[in-house]
Amino acid sequence: MLAGSRRLSIEPSRFVLSDDPDEALKEYLNLRQCIRDTFESFLRNLNLKALHNLEEHFERHDGELDSSTFLKVFDSVCPMPSLDRPDWRPTADERKFIQQAACLTLFDFVDVDMSGAASWME
Repeated sequence: MLAGSRRLSIEPSRFVLSDDPDEALKEYLNLRQCIRDTFESFLRNLNLKALHNLEEHFERHDGELDSSTFLKVFDSVCPMPSLDRPDWRPTADERKFIQQAACLTLFDFVDVDMSGAASWME
C-alpha cells in the first residue's frame, strides 16, 4: 500500500433522489446502469494508444497509483456517459459523477490485493 493512501470516494451530492420510494429506486437503478454502461464502454473501446498512455502514467508514479491519482489518470481516457437514456437525461455534473464512479469501479477491479493502490501489473 502506498504510504498514507486511502480509498478515494466521491460524493454524489449532485444527485437528489425522489421522495417517492418507487421513483427513487427507479432513479437509483438508472444511475447504477449508467455507471455500468460507462465502465463497459471504456473496456470495449480501450486501444493501444490509450494503453500506452496509461502505462506511461503508471511509470511516472513508480508503477503504482493510489485511487486519487488513478481517478485523475483514467478520467482522461474514460468516456463520458451517453445521453441516450430513454427515461433519464443526466446533467453535466451527474455525467461527471458517473464517469468518476466508472473509473473507481475499474480501480476496485484492478486493486486485487485491496492495498489501496493499483499497479501496472495488476
